[in-house]
Amino acid sequence: GCRIMPIRVSDPTGYCSFSAIASGLQFAADNGARVANVSVAAYMSATVTTAVQYFRGRGGVVCMSAGNDGSATAASNNPNVLVVGATDSQDMVCTWSVRGQEIDLV
Repeated sequence: GCRIMPIRVSDPTGYCSFSAIASGLQFAADNGARVANVSVAAYMSATVTTAVQYFRGRGGVVCMSAGNDGSATAASNNPNVLVVGATDSQDMVCTWSVRGQEIDLV
């Protein structure tokens, strides 16, 4: 019974700005989305954080990638976003996934 609202915020090469992500989150919130999956690590951006707070204020939750550079720590903790790391087929943390105490879910 779920509906999916795909919103593209990147250009054809895959580049996206924080302002484009923020606009996508606001559009989603304004159009009834309750869950947003942002597949880039943008949880440290003030512009994105403002949009996430708007999304949350409309009753939604935002999940965001922890990142893919394999570092052992994440950027600053953002209490407005569920920061998600990656696992492999054996449920082990992927070597390229960011890890650390700021990761909310893997």
